[in-house]
Amino acid sequence: MDGWHLTRLTNLVALALARTRLMTARYPYYLLADSAEGVRKQAELDQAIPSDAPVDQDIRKGFVYKTVPHVTLKSIANNPDIKEGMSRAEIDSAIARRADREVLYDQPHEDPKRLRVAGPFTVESLSPHRTIDTGDERRPVSEVVTEPQVDGGRYESAILDNLRKAGVQNSIKQERLVKGAQTQFRHAAAS
Repeated sequence: MDGWHLTRLTNLVALALARTRLMTARYPYYLLADSAEGVRKQAELDQAIPSDAPVDQDIRKGFVYKTVPHVTLKSIANNPDIKEGMSRAEIDSAIARRADREVLYDQPHEDPKRLRVAGPFTVESLSPHRTIDTGDERRPVSEVVTEPQVDGGRYESAILDNLRKAGVQNSIKQERLVKGAQTQFRHAAAS
């Protein structure tokens, strides 16, 4: 077996490992800001009554994020709740009540009852559509194939033509994905 076949086999193993890792991984489910659970959680964090506005499960409206108090010296100095003679706990409580909140966009709230998984996907490659005769058996095939070719962009156009004619195969035998087919993706919940 020469080096090219070995490279092809290791690429297939790497692809199989990557696909297995993605398909078996479990990802946290984040609370959408535009969901009933998200509205309740945001109201709980804001210590307010939840809104009765309709929700659409729209991910473009973001998630419910964790927040932390943003305490500055100015906010402490200008805090009208702090009086002389207060204990340390009372001062800390007054500061926390009046402090601005900073949103931690990298820390959305998770829903511990749900999880996300990767959906079905395919890994596509082109079958070899031509064989290159090197004529020089002393050099490895990989060296000869990677030499600059005189034909310029013909290789890229041959690959694109092959894709246009053959299409993208599905995992089901003789089934092909059709260019321009509209697929409606839905957010699904499972129990």
